[in-house]
Amino acid sequence: PVNFYGSEVGVYEVVLANAEHSAQVGFYLPTHSFLERSDVFYICTLVHEFYGVCKEVQPAPREHGWADQERSRLLAKPDES
Repeated sequence: PVNFYGSEVGVYEVVLANAEHSAQVGFYLPTHSFLERSDVFYICTLVHEFYGVCKEVQPAPREHGWADQERSRLLAKPDES
């Protein structure tokens, strides 16, 4: 959980036992503002494949690293020339 970030790792005023347990054993899916519908379908297909519900996984809709490239493009400073 968020309370494990920062310089005082694990030091906080409120004990969140359930949240801490879920953070240790949870099943996390990709989530971010750059996901498109095709990405969500692809992720769901992989989960279905893992559980044996789906037998055929289509190729990923985008190349590996696309989110990092998009984030870098958005965070780049405009050219000051």
